[in-house]
Amino acid sequence: MDKYPEVVSIFLVPPSLDELEARLRTRGTEKEEILQKRLVKAREEMTYVGNFDFVVTNDDLDKAVESVKALIMAARTNLVQK
Repeated sequence: MDKYPEVVSIFLVPPSLDELEARLRTRGTEKEEILQKRLVKAREEMTYVGNFDFVVTNDDLDKAVESVKALIMAARTNLVQK
């Protein structure tokens, strides 16, 4: 994020990696091999959470959307400090 200091960055995370796996399995849209690769990638991506200004947990889609909207609006009106 150092390249774009004016950007407010938001990292969306699942409630847990177990929950992410359960969601992916429930969808049933991917073969096991692809699902496992996605989970490995998700674990890797989670290590970057500290590089973001804000973290929003997607435990409830509507609440997560509202949180992201609020952060964007606050950033646009300079109400949040990074």
